[in-house]
Amino acid sequence: MLPLNSALPIEQYVSFSILGLQADPPVEVVWLEHITGGTLLEQNLDVQAYGKAWDELTAAALSPTASRQYIRDLIEESRS
Repeated sequence: MLPLNSALPIEQYVSFSILGLQADPPVEVVWLEHITGGTLLEQNLDVQAYGKAWDELTAAALSPTASRQYIRDLIEESRS
């Protein structure tokens, strides 16, 4: 989970999935979802860009324990 006050410009990130396909040789692709369907990106530079974005998002994310506490704190704040 990313905190609401994260320094990352989260609005710049679209929903995406990085998929590893077992082939010979193995292949990674990126699947983008949008209102009218989806787009499959296969070019290595595109996949690398989304891999970098994923690394930035996961580095900024809270740990599972910290995420649970963060959610508890948000709930508690909303009750007061």
